[in-house]
Amino acid sequence: MKCNLVNDEFYYDYAINLLKARGIKDVEAYLHPTSDFLQSPHDLKNIGMAAAMYMRIILDNNSRILIIVD
Repeated sequence: MKCNLVNDEFYYDYAINLLKARGIKDVEAYLHPTSDFLQSPHDLKNIGMAAAMYMRIILDNNSRILIIVD
C-alpha cells in the first residue's frame, strides 16, 4: 500500500507529532501516565457486572470474547 504523508514534519517521531496534532499537550505524561492520572475502574458504571461477565465467559466456559472500544 502506497501512501503520502500530508505533513513533512510527521516523517520523524510520527507518534509524538500525531499526538500533538490531536491536542495532547504533554506527550510524555500521556505515554507514561502515573496512577494519579488514571481514572479508577471502580468509578465506571457497571464495572462489576462487566468483570463478572468476563470471568464467566472466559474462565468458566473457556470461550472467546470480542471487546470493542469506543
